[in-house]
Amino acid sequence: MRHLLIGTLIFTLGTGCTKRGADPTRSPTAASQQSGQPDLQTPREPKPSAIVKLADAYFASLKPEQRPKDREQARDEFVRGFFTGFTNHTGSMSGGEDAELKGFKAGQEFRRANPDKLRDTFESFGYVATEAEGIWMAGFEQSGFKPRNSPEEWWLSGMADTVSDLLEDQKIPDGGISIRITGYLSPRGSYGHLGSYDHEFYATKIFKSNGG
Repeated sequence: MRHLLIGTLIFTLGTGCTKRGADPTRSPTAASQQSGQPDLQTPREPKPSAIVKLADAYFASLKPEQRPKDREQARDEFVRGFFTGFTNHTGSMSGGEDAELKGFKAGQEFRRANPDKLRDTFESFGYVATEAEGIWMAGFEQSGFKPRNSPEEWWLSGMADTVSDLLEDQKIPDGGISIRITGYLSPRGSYGHLGSYDHEFYATKIFKSNGG
């Protein structure tokens, strides 16, 4: 097994502004890390109670003069950072608010310490375990997956441990490539570059398909 075009997926993940409804959210990317600019996001729903408790414990550890004035916004930043770190457990984040950075580190630590909690954690954020076949079209600011027999298009994201039988230097033709994906599908909303996609899909496995 080879990792799925990790460079391509990380890059396209970074160039898309992902949001659900009115709440944009993105994972940190190679592009943002190299520029030193933080990925500014608003909170995604739902906010898992267990992660909210981690955020509150972090705030309680701060000196009174260090505590954020807007507690709810800081909590949202922590939760958002946690999800970003959980889905990018080998990456890094620079810039951003302290609450989001702390959440990012907490998400990474949790993912590394609890590899068996992948499904539970995704589901706590409203994502659903899903398998699908369709056409993947990838390129600059593009990572669109069109499921077979569906009018939708999903923003396809990889993770550091996503596995695939595609070669690392696989060339994706202009018309896309037929693949089968396994992973976690977001609630319906607006995701990816310019919010042009109906769902976001975090893939754990991606394999070539005959398209039949």
